[in-house]
Amino acid sequence: MPSARRDIELLTEELDERAWDIQELVDAGAASEEAYVEAFRQARAAAAVGYALDPDPRTAAFESVYEAQAAVVDLGAVRMAVAIAIAAQS
Repeated sequence: MPSARRDIELLTEELDERAWDIQELVDAGAASEEAYVEAFRQARAAAAVGYALDPDPRTAAFESVYEAQAAVVDLGAVRMAVAIAIAAQS
C-alpha cells in the first residue's frame, strides 16, 4: 500500500501544479475560470484518495472527506456517502 499511496501523492502534486499553472493563465486572460475549477477539483479528488490511504484511520477519514467535498462542491453528497459508510460498518 505505501507504493500506491506515494503514487497518488505524486499524482496530486502534478495535478496541483497543473491547476496553479492554469490559474496563472486565467489571471493573464489566457484560460477560463472553468478550466481552473476543473483542474482544482481533479487535484482535490486525487488528494482525497491519497488521504483515504493514510495508515491513521482518523486522518484518513477527516482529510479524505475534506478533500472530497472540495472536489465535488456538494457537501450534502459527501455527508450522505459518509453516513452510508458508517451505517455499513455498524
